[in-house]
Amino acid sequence: MTLTVPVLWISHLNSCSSSKAKGTANVRILKFKKGTFDLIQCVNLVTTEEKRLLLNDPDVLVNRLNRVENIVATLNATVKRLSTENQQQTLTIQQQEKTIQQHQISTLQQQAWITQQNTSNQQQQASIEQQQALIQQQQTTIQQQQTINQQQEQTIKQLQSSFNSIPSKTFFIQKRFYKRCQQKSKNSTQCLFPTAVLLLVT
Repeated sequence: MTLTVPVLWISHLNSCSSSKAKGTANVRILKFKKGTFDLIQCVNLVTTEEKRLLLNDPDVLVNRLNRVENIVATLNATVKRLSTENQQQTLTIQQQEKTIQQHQISTLQQQAWITQQNTSNQQQQASIEQQQALIQQQQTTIQQQQTINQQQEQTIKQLQSSFNSIPSKTFFIQKRFYKRCQQKSKNSTQCLFPTAVLLLVT
């Protein structure tokens, strides 16, 4: 359909201008000059397929239905694909959550092991300090014993020097061949028997 009007009447072209403003593909506005007036031509571009559809052409309806079926099949395939991807992502998320839980458990176990090691190290350090204290006590005891040994050595040397200063004397007791009993007092009696004794003192 072609409509030619002067420019002054453009405000009355509501349908044409509104269709153009809405971006309808089948409407086109042509502006040209004829004589002393600018004319606007509003052309409604209707395709052959749309005309046949308006006339209830079966082929056009079948083609449209086939297109709709193809679109629906494509949408169904897309939905299935997205559902499969969602399931895979859900499984992946569950596996990642399990992995995270395992890592958390492993981290807690490592922290507990580190705590035990720290406690064991502290106990070993305390034991080492006790052993060092015992070693110091033993060293002190050894030093004291060494001092005592030195004092004893000095005492022995002094005694040896004292013994060396005494002159040698020899005492002989001759043989006695008699027996004598002498009563020294009323309560004790001394008896001497014949003996042969040699006493040597150096």
